[in-house]
Amino acid sequence: MTDRTEPSVDEFAKFVHAVHGHTLFPWQEQIVDRLLTGGQWPSAVDVPTGLGKTTMIDVAVYMAAYGGPRRVFFVVDRRIIVDEAHDHAQTLATALREASSGVVADLSAKLAARGTALGAEPVNVTRMRGGVSWEWRWVARPDQVSVVVGTIDQIGSRMLFRGYGTSPQLAPIDAALVGTDSLLFLDEAHLAEPFLQTLHALREFDQPEQRVAEFPRVVQLSATTRAGVDQMPFDLAAHLDNEEAARRLTAGKRLSPVTCAAKHTTEVMATYAHHGIQHHPGGMVLVMANTVARARELFTRLRHTPEVQVMLLTGRSRPWDRQWLLHHWLPHMRVGWRHHAQAQPTRVIIATQTLEVGANIDADFLVTEAADYPALVQRLGRLNRVGRAEHDCQAIVVQPQTSQPAVVYGDAQQHTWTWLTSLQQATTVTPRTAEAALDSIDGINVSPRALREMPPPPPQARRPAPRTPTVVPQHVNGWVRTAPIPIPDAPIGPFLHGISTQDSPVGVLWRADLPHTQSTGELLRAVQASVERLAPRPHEIVEIPLPAVRAWLRHQPEPAALADVDTADTAGDEDRAGRGRRVVRLAAEPTLAGPDELAPGDVIAVPDTYGGLDDYGWNPTSTEAVLDVADLASGRRSPFVRLHPRTLPTAVAKVLDADTEAETSVLLKDFLDTFDPDDLILPDTLPAESDEDGALTGLLERWWNRLRDADPTLAELPTRLVDITNPTTDTSLVLAVTHRTALRAGDNASSQSATAVQLDTHQDEVADLATRIAKALGLDDLATEIGLAARWHDLGKLDLRLQAEFHGGDHAAANAALATETARAKSGLDPADRAAFRAARRASGYPLNGRHEALSAHLAQHLLTGRDEELDRELVVHLIGAHHGHNRPLYPPVHDPAPPQTITLTDGTTVDTHGFTTIDWASPARFARLNTRYGPWGLALLETIVRLADIACSAGEYHPEETCR
Repeated sequence: MTDRTEPSVDEFAKFVHAVHGHTLFPWQEQIVDRLLTGGQWPSAVDVPTGLGKTTMIDVAVYMAAYGGPRRVFFVVDRRIIVDEAHDHAQTLATALREASSGVVADLSAKLAARGTALGAEPVNVTRMRGGVSWEWRWVARPDQVSVVVGTIDQIGSRMLFRGYGTSPQLAPIDAALVGTDSLLFLDEAHLAEPFLQTLHALREFDQPEQRVAEFPRVVQLSATTRAGVDQMPFDLAAHLDNEEAARRLTAGKRLSPVTCAAKHTTEVMATYAHHGIQHHPGGMVLVMANTVARARELFTRLRHTPEVQVMLLTGRSRPWDRQWLLHHWLPHMRVGWRHHAQAQPTRVIIATQTLEVGANIDADFLVTEAADYPALVQRLGRLNRVGRAEHDCQAIVVQPQTSQPAVVYGDAQQHTWTWLTSLQQATTVTPRTAEAALDSIDGINVSPRALREMPPPPPQARRPAPRTPTVVPQHVNGWVRTAPIPIPDAPIGPFLHGISTQDSPVGVLWRADLPHTQSTGELLRAVQASVERLAPRPHEIVEIPLPAVRAWLRHQPEPAALADVDTADTAGDEDRAGRGRRVVRLAAEPTLAGPDELAPGDVIAVPDTYGGLDDYGWNPTSTEAVLDVADLASGRRSPFVRLHPRTLPTAVAKVLDADTEAETSVLLKDFLDTFDPDDLILPDTLPAESDEDGALTGLLERWWNRLRDADPTLAELPTRLVDITNPTTDTSLVLAVTHRTALRAGDNASSQSATAVQLDTHQDEVADLATRIAKALGLDDLATEIGLAARWHDLGKLDLRLQAEFHGGDHAAANAALATETARAKSGLDPADRAAFRAARRASGYPLNGRHEALSAHLAQHLLTGRDEELDRELVVHLIGAHHGHNRPLYPPVHDPAPPQTITLTDGTTVDTHGFTTIDWASPARFARLNTRYGPWGLALLETIVRLADIACSAGEYHPEETCR
């Protein structure tokens, strides 16, 4: 019997079976054996579609239990695959958390033992993609084992110290967590070549004098890996001896190439879709188009087919709408639907590239436009995905006859077509002859096994990777400067996706709580009020190429086809005729803008009556009012609901699948008419006089319960409803579900606590925890420096003025606290009472936006002069100065007309601070030297240890009984 305490392939097989209920494929056994016998992670894993590449997450977590990288990143540039990988990781994390015995419980204990947090999750799971809100503190401690699934934008931007959607003060923490002690899986790596090139270049620059953590190991996952990559060999014979693998490798798939006049392409594809519907009743037909316009045309032709359900899925839709569609459709699309398909309607999914990669979709019949070779292989991978169909499944590939290069795939599409037709001659069809032509076509065997045994296509059958700019030292030296960010600052987009001729998109959001008719000035004021009441959320924004937005606002046709990949050239919008409708460009100060004034990267707000969107995404021809989903898109930290006759009824009815609009509109109007705008805080239930039969209260309760069901982390929050605006009968009353547990990593917010905490106590706790984390990470050589920085990080709070602020503005109480060595690190003021904080600040005399860590670092330099041991004094000073994310390399300028002349430390020592300023001009040179000494990501990791220890102790997560490991 295998000893459970020793890692082995058998133990891993038991682990996977216990968690997911299936056995291993030979390639999975091979990679675990390689790693357990001292081998390194391969640079690439080339596995046919349908053979479980997501199991690499399980492999990485298993190896983490035995000393492998603590953070596992599964990176893919398709949102739907991010969601599926996240589900897989959540299943794994749940099994580890709930296991009470056996191999899973054994692994769970080993994973937990790698960190310092008592009772922590064995594995923390985070999803990062646009349109999803996640905690800024997505890893509580850097010694915690974590799985993160996300897009190149979200994970890559964090690697480069410019995390999308995060603050500059948090950027170093995110960079450290991605760039150290991590393993990056790039799924479908052919979509990520620019990011891959950037990672290789960064590895060359990360050559510190003293390495504190390894640079991330990168593993490419793909069914179409380019030749020349050092990859793990795939043993086809071994997989053909495995029953399940053999069924998937030999899954019956026959491909028929057809060609037609370009003007007939949509009609021919629709004809073949109807053929699939007729021959697969109760099954699933997948139609894949290269552009959003083609997909829309096909949807229009097929959506009213009798007794057939038709869905359109593109990347040009709001994340909320996409989630709504997938919530209803995914159970009937993904692998496994055949097991419970009893008398179900035939379903047709029309999609663009958004379903092309990795999606666990299992179709009976495929109609697709011709594409380049990797795209074609991926599309075939959605057909009879695991070989469960009782018959060979058919794929029709349609190539338009044209002399123009393909819009999306360029010359690579023609080279792929030439290779394909060398295997079987294409049949030329018209809309009338298309279906009959199938009777004379046998089709090519395109099972995964057959594809691997075919003569390979020429290299030109793949789109060339976008040109990626060369990373030079100046780029890295600029990116690590996060506070302040240098001007100019090298944009990171080209280093993540390459240089493209496509315009950057414009984000568009629709709001219904705006007047239907207004002047442009009224529009600006109305939008300003709307976004002030409820800030824009990612879920309600759709990104559209700039030329398409301009054309829509001018009521003109789209200037070019839109693909769901960043290769279609939509630039060159030279026709500027017509002023078009005005929009509000959202920024620090919202401004009115016409079509010509918009720029790439803008986010604009428009009234819902502008149209342009339907349930399936971007539809510039639609004139129907757009559903306002701002309430439904609220983030987990601050869920909101607007009590407005045009927002709440329609949005909530959408979620509840109930037609509540008529009955609630009257109730809402009565409520707004009778509500006293002077009341700033509502009771936990709505006033009885405005809701006599309880219908409105019941509606809100159902809304809140549905939100909590979708996100269990909300269950612990109080459901108090707070008014944050002055409502009238024609504007929204916004109700927010509030809580008082949020801690931020920047500014002085961590000084806010409803319970006063003494300074010495807090600093001792942070020092103890930071030291424990450093030792858990194997940083014993720097544990002293980290401990000292943590122990002195808040010495600047000994400033009498700041102590007065912590005592509600009472200088006498502050003096008494300093005299009795009971200075505070946490104020004891209610964090929810902002007015009290402002009053205390004014009474204290402490400068606005003052930086206590600047004084802490100044005092630390004095304390360091009396120590004899070998220390990196520069590191200690920097870790203190950067513990709120500033001073990389400078603090923000603060006007302090009367800085302290002396500071009395808690041991009674008085330090002369004459000459202290809030700007440390020695810091830039020190910061540069430390980046050379420890590397950009290594230095960020050392900062992160102190910062996350500080945050954990501030949140009450310090446990003195924890033992160093």
